[in-house]
Amino acid sequence: MKLICSDVPTRSDPKTELYRNAKFFYREVEALNDFTLRLVQALLLIALYELGHGICPAAYLTIGSLATIGHAMGLHKPKTPQMLPPAETAMEEEERKRWWWCVVILERFIHIGHRNKPLATAEPDLRVGLGDDAAFDNGPITPAAASGGTGIPGSPFVRTCQAAGYLGRTIAHIENRSIPLNVRFDQALRLLREMQIFARCVYEEVDLYNGAADAAPERYTGVAIIFSALLTLCQFCDCTARFDNSKATGGVSRQDLQEESFYGRREIDEMVMLLAARLRRQAEHVGGLRGLSPLVVNCIYQATMNCFSRGKELPYAEWKRRILALMDLLRVLDQRWRVAGEYSDIIHGVWKV
Repeated sequence: MKLICSDVPTRSDPKTELYRNAKFFYREVEALNDFTLRLVQALLLIALYELGHGICPAAYLTIGSLATIGHAMGLHKPKTPQMLPPAETAMEEEERKRWWWCVVILERFIHIGHRNKPLATAEPDLRVGLGDDAAFDNGPITPAAASGGTGIPGSPFVRTCQAAGYLGRTIAHIENRSIPLNVRFDQALRLLREMQIFARCVYEEVDLYNGAADAAPERYTGVAIIFSALLTLCQFCDCTARFDNSKATGGVSRQDLQEESFYGRREIDEMVMLLAARLRRQAEHVGGLRGLSPLVVNCIYQATMNCFSRGKELPYAEWKRRILALMDLLRVLDQRWRVAGEYSDIIHGVWKV
């Protein structure tokens, strides 16, 4: 916990002595073959630190280890053989479900940048109930399905789980090359529309439309993940020109998919710009970046790259305003999560800015 709460100065090495000690002591405990929920929790915080500060491929390997240990301990399914004794209370059962969901969320998130690699965890059962965040903190637990309707207000953690579920479906769709093109295009279009509905729902829940008082930082995580998923899917849809459209007989054509993606991407860009303004205000006036998840940073990076590629679609003054605002936000986020600085370096290298 001290590691994940520690700040890493800009442009300094995030592999600090504290980080190295945490990794060393984790390996020592693992060597004792003493697998407990606390061990999973510790490794998950290490993985989040590595992800947030761009320590790769260590983050990818750590998250893979988390998935393997979780499977061995039986956290992924209640009725599988377990290393752990049965949960004695509803609160303990809820804690196990939430920690496994954290593993699922991190694994799907890190696969945004690791294409053509299989997921270590199966698609989660979205019908499994998760308690409301306030109930989890204060009790009693009242489960709410992670697949609950978008019209029903959800807690930040439930919304994050739902967004990760969509991200997992996006990754699975992009990687699945075994189905006919017309079916693939049709599935992509339905997934795009479904995610757009969900994005609008969580977008409104944090009052981004009307500029109300700033939401709690944890509210931004689910919003950012669904934006990352949408931008990833739109990128796939935009690149369908490499497919032979003559093989897509019937159903949705490549042109239909690209047109829907084009207009969908414009809507996402507008929402990301408002999210960026909220995050900038959060950093300056509301309490800083202390409670902000590193999972927020990727959608800002993707939106920046997308904005550069849309240079001819926008008036120059508006295009420049957006680029400067997004790059400035990455600079600010770099004060808390070093991965923002890594993203900035990639942008400078690609676009020579």
